[in-house]
Amino acid sequence: MMLAVIWSWLYFVPSSLSPSELNLYQPNPKPPPEPAAPEEDYSQARRKPCKAAEPVIATTICKVLRTPEVFADKCIRVPARFLTDGIEHSVLIDESCSKMGLEPWATEKETEKLDEAIVQPGKGPGTFDRRITARFTGRFVWRPNATRDSRVLEISAVSDLKIQELPQK
Repeated sequence: MMLAVIWSWLYFVPSSLSPSELNLYQPNPKPPPEPAAPEEDYSQARRKPCKAAEPVIATTICKVLRTPEVFADKCIRVPARFLTDGIEHSVLIDESCSKMGLEPWATEKETEKLDEAIVQPGKGPGTFDRRITARFTGRFVWRPNATRDSRVLEISAVSDLKIQELPQK
């Protein structure tokens, strides 16, 4: 009888396992990969403007958007339409490919003519009543981990600037 009591006590008492024995029975969970830290928002020019001796790549915004890694940190020249609300949002677009574009960042005095085209006496803010097109030359900055402004063109020159009044609706 005594043997039956000891056997039943051993049978119903949970055995305790050492930490090393527990590791044998539990698979080691892999920690989740850490996400890339988002970059700070683009608040000022990060690169130097294009130098006269530096080669300039003539391309389109569509090509830059398709393969940004190819054009990153290079001087490019793109034909584009300049759109702005006149307050804080501006974009350079290529109407032939999509509604996405490049964030313009003016780095030189050569953009004064563009500023004059945007802010005209007697006109409202923004470019809703006119079409501004030009060839923009500058350094393309691509920041894939940025929360905003991940595709920036640091403008160093504006050429072939054209302003077309749009009919009022």
